[in-house]
Amino acid sequence: MPASPPRFASIQVLRAIAANMVVVSHLAIVESKYGHGFALIPPCDGLGRAGVHMFFGISGFVMAVVVSGRPSWRGFLWARLTRIYPIYWFYTALVLLSALIVPVNSSFEQTPSLVRSLLLWPDATLPWLAVGWSLVHEMYFYLIVAVLLALRINLVAGLLIWATFTALPVPPRTPELALVFNAFSFEFIAGALLALAILKLPRLPTLPRWRLLETLGDASYSVYLSHVLVLSLIGRLFNLLPAHGWLAEAVFVVVCLVAANAWGVVSYRLLELPVINTVRSTATRRVALAR
Repeated sequence: MPASPPRFASIQVLRAIAANMVVVSHLAIVESKYGHGFALIPPCDGLGRAGVHMFFGISGFVMAVVVSGRPSWRGFLWARLTRIYPIYWFYTALVLLSALIVPVNSSFEQTPSLVRSLLLWPDATLPWLAVGWSLVHEMYFYLIVAVLLALRINLVAGLLIWATFTALPVPPRTPELALVFNAFSFEFIAGALLALAILKLPRLPTLPRWRLLETLGDASYSVYLSHVLVLSLIGRLFNLLPAHGWLAEAVFVVVCLVAANAWGVVSYRLLELPVINTVRSTATRRVALAR
């Protein structure tokens, strides 16, 4: 059986921080829209971008740790597909249903392709669930790792070859080329190489435990997928209140931050985990019956 990879609790803390950096950057947009001239959070797009950069580096770190357990490429890819797609499809469906009533995202330059959105295939515009653009990169990262596993290529050598290939000066004439030769891949590769270096240490570092942040880190994927919907709903409800002011705005900001994270935890425990477990157990039973 493959060895069980080690779990780094500190990585969950970083996930929680990265997710909330994205939440705060989007909360600034929601606040400017519904705050009636009051805004506690200044525009901070850079904070959200930094959060996504952190996610890519963390993803590379985690994938290298997972691969250290020596999974098969099929098992690795199946675990990634069942981790990413089901809950992503759920929130994409909510966006589509919401769009029938009122647009929930005004950043579309053109109507997204439903098929490309659902498959997380690169496109010239954002997916229906706009934050899914980063998942397009994630799925590409996972595919490369699966190929390295399938071809039994040493991970360090494979990552260095991938980095060299990514650095080629190829014009991004299509969404696919823009994905393959995007500099975001370097962040994933750097995170993976860092993990491989740490795993070589005779004794892994011990860091303080932050239970709340670890819990939020576990739920960070659900937080990331759902927070725009949560913030938009609270913003619309807040807009219905007759009185607005700095105190009301402060309450609104706190409520939004707490609600985005609280719903993420609920979503993780009641939707994300049960769906993943159901999909994986169903597939296991079918394989067993086919033997």
